[in-house]
Amino acid sequence: AAELLDRLERLEEEQVQVLEEQQVQLIQEDLKYTQVDSQESPKEDVVDEGDYAVLRGPFNAELLEEFFATRRIPVALRVAQIVSVGLRIWRVWTSEESLPEEERTRADVLRDSLAGLGPVFLKIGQTLSQRPDIIGEEAADALKSLQSDSPPFPSSTAFAIMAYDLKWNGPIAPNVPCPADADPQGKPLFAYITPEPIASASLGQVYKAKTWDGQTVAVKVQRPGVVKQVALDWFCWNRSLQALAWAWSHDSDLGAIANEVAIGVFNELDYHREAAHADEFNKLHAYLGYVRAPKWLPEYVGEPGKSRVLTMEWIEGKAFCDLPKQKQLLMAQMAVEACVTQMLNTGFVHADPHEGNMLLADNGQLIFLDFGLISRMEPNIMEGFAEGIQYMISGDWYSLSRVFQAVGFVPPDGYFRFDAEGNRVEVSEEEFVGALRNCIESQEGGTSRFGALATGLAALSEDYEVRTPPYIILLCRTFLTLEGMAGTADPTFNIYKASLPYAIRRAMSPSTKQGVQALRNAWLTEQGHLQWDRLESLVSASEEEKEPEPDGEAPEMGEEISSASSAMAERGSQVVSGLLGANEGRTVRRMAYDVDTVNTVYQLASHKESREMGVEVVTDLLRSYLHKAEEKTEFQRWYMSPEAESIQERQDQRKDKIIKFLVKHHFRRLLTGGLRGYGALCIMTLVLFRVVLEAAFRVGSSSAGDLIRAVGTTMRRLLPSLKRPAKDPAPALA
Repeated sequence: AAELLDRLERLEEEQVQVLEEQQVQLIQEDLKYTQVDSQESPKEDVVDEGDYAVLRGPFNAELLEEFFATRRIPVALRVAQIVSVGLRIWRVWTSEESLPEEERTRADVLRDSLAGLGPVFLKIGQTLSQRPDIIGEEAADALKSLQSDSPPFPSSTAFAIMAYDLKWNGPIAPNVPCPADADPQGKPLFAYITPEPIASASLGQVYKAKTWDGQTVAVKVQRPGVVKQVALDWFCWNRSLQALAWAWSHDSDLGAIANEVAIGVFNELDYHREAAHADEFNKLHAYLGYVRAPKWLPEYVGEPGKSRVLTMEWIEGKAFCDLPKQKQLLMAQMAVEACVTQMLNTGFVHADPHEGNMLLADNGQLIFLDFGLISRMEPNIMEGFAEGIQYMISGDWYSLSRVFQAVGFVPPDGYFRFDAEGNRVEVSEEEFVGALRNCIESQEGGTSRFGALATGLAALSEDYEVRTPPYIILLCRTFLTLEGMAGTADPTFNIYKASLPYAIRRAMSPSTKQGVQALRNAWLTEQGHLQWDRLESLVSASEEEKEPEPDGEAPEMGEEISSASSAMAERGSQVVSGLLGANEGRTVRRMAYDVDTVNTVYQLASHKESREMGVEVVTDLLRSYLHKAEEKTEFQRWYMSPEAESIQERQDQRKDKIIKFLVKHHFRRLLTGGLRGYGALCIMTLVLFRVVLEAAFRVGSSSAGDLIRAVGTTMRRLLPSLKRPAKDPAPALA
């Protein structure tokens, strides 16, 4: 590493100009497959990967180290090329700082330079294009075209790879030239294929084709030589990080971070793995109803572990940038729900959800594309993540710091900072919590934007020990790109509040024994009394969303955003309330059964905030009841598959039965609770009457009579059933 650094210093000081001249030759040599004339047949080594074919498959650091140990010249040339390009970008960018915007060329230089360095740097550019707050608007705008318009390679090369991988000895389609060495008289593979790619990405490009049975498909072809370049870039990157770790004398294994990223990229190169991921995604998220991945066609995919061709169904739709603002906001919210659901419920996370990998289908479905890069979440991480979102909103910094410990951000054995000499010193929880709060709140949007949170944690890590678990790299990338999309449609979009309904649902449906016990302890005392402070913190968090701006005026919101926001709020309410009837809601159902009825009624009567919340809930229910026959607008409907609608219907029916069961159970408790029970029943009747009446008059005085009659009818039906013996609660609560 020291020898390499010495060489780089000499290159920077003495041979910068020479390197710039050599760069063109190096790129031409390394990327010769991109310069094959489209009218000529590609060279044999473009189709056959030669020695580098052994690097295909799962990421193997030992194999790569051994492979490049005897190939020092390609490594040195690649490092020199990267340094040269970086120096050129820096010089051009700084030299044009004072020029008028219309005279600057640095944006084109940045975009073209990253594109020329290959897929690893393209992916860096794709992520940064969503972060204008980090690199500036000018640089972000320049990199946006990397999302869907990466430089393509010749179609003649792509068709040759199709024939080679699919072992097809004939034309690819009647309308395109036949690959060399194939029988031009043979039957074409497809009935039609676009002569040029319809999209080009960092690792491959896509053609639109039609099979002989009439199905329209998307054919993705991997870039030739991409394994060589990705492997070489990882090796250079890993050695550079090792050199930096040695120079800084830092204990953290920076190489592990490089390995995590490399694992993801190598997985993206395995098309059979990608197809399996798409199948798993559809299976795990079918219950959502509005999101899915395209299905793949095995007969048009190459050999497992080696395939460079992947064929999937073609879905008509529009990209995010082609939608009107209203639909952009709804698509962003659908993406947030889908991604948060992945992180908090299924644990199967699409880790590359940028604009180019999502589509709003013509039927309203949200389509995820490109499943090469995924991450899997452990149950304890999912539960901690859900709790962390709630604590961020409620401002519970102590609980947030403990969640950081649980998920691996902070050492589990305590809180530590580094002194002036770099020594690790243990500090109190109070000190760490104070530093955490200051670092996050000092960032603009620190409690509403994930990017600001990441910046705040980076600042905190300068003085305190804050770790970066490997999984967090992919999760940060997901949230950063999502809030970038949403911010385009609505600058006031708060990704934490958008995620809150799903975080609440996940936090209220633990999947581990420890999580179940922790949830009960958080909401119920040992005597079954409700923890009102917990309830009030959540109420405050949701009310914060409705508070006006400090100047007393709410932010001006266009009609489009207002309509979309209303639809999203309704959706969020459905997500939380639906838990009672869902399979994962058994813990909540059990707590609702076990809570001390008499104590809860007396507490309810003494908490004004709880009564106000009850008024809001009943008001919403009444409005929903009175207007349920009205036709919803286009932007108030989310697509639901027939399967998901059936699941939703069953859950709603189950929820209604459970609510009736719980109401009877708690009324019976009041009637059998002696004098305190009868007193609680009288108090509850008065409170309920007041809440219902106030809600009715909020909706409209004409509704009050109808509502009171409905409540009376319900009570007449309920009271006779309370005389029957209590049933075993287990079947109803399971």
